[in-house]
Amino acid sequence: MAVKATFQIDIGKKEDLTGEASIELDAREDGLNAGKKEFRGGDTIYFLLHRPPNLVIADIITSEGEAMEYGEVMLNVTDVLVFDYPTELSQRLSRTPYGYPSMRWTGKGLPYSPSFDDKKGEVYLPVPVPLTKPKRGIGVLKCEYTELATVIKLTTPRTVDDNPIYSIHGVIAGHIEDKSAI
Repeated sequence: MAVKATFQIDIGKKEDLTGEASIELDAREDGLNAGKKEFRGGDTIYFLLHRPPNLVIADIITSEGEAMEYGEVMLNVTDVLVFDYPTELSQRLSRTPYGYPSMRWTGKGLPYSPSFDDKKGEVYLPVPVPLTKPKRGIGVLKCEYTELATVIKLTTPRTVDDNPIYSIHGVIAGHIEDKSAI
């Protein structure tokens, strides 16, 4: 491998907003890198930015080459959540859904209908009725949904300081827009 690229995300901290941001190489066989995981100087490398819907990107800064937003792509996501009821009443999905997730119990499941809070990106089970001792149960919930990921395109130089083997470091800077204040 001649070129190694890494990104960090700097969006500040904001509680009670859906999802977290992360970035990964688009290593999907049918993705923009066509399954390629090793790159040479002069290659274009595509990354998938998983982000909450209220993330505003202010700048993408790299130590070498040029990086920019390159559109969006829809990804199918499946999360398997295991609930230990009544101890565990909520869990966050791994990504921010675009729309409402389909949710179904696998195996024996639990006798409760899950609900989804799109503001927090969490799946909830009903709170036990006060003064009752709910029966403990373990349930496996399969959640399927679509995620809208942002594509980051990184164009690399052929060499850095006349060396074809080098690393690129980048920062995606932005902030979470609090839409409740509008």
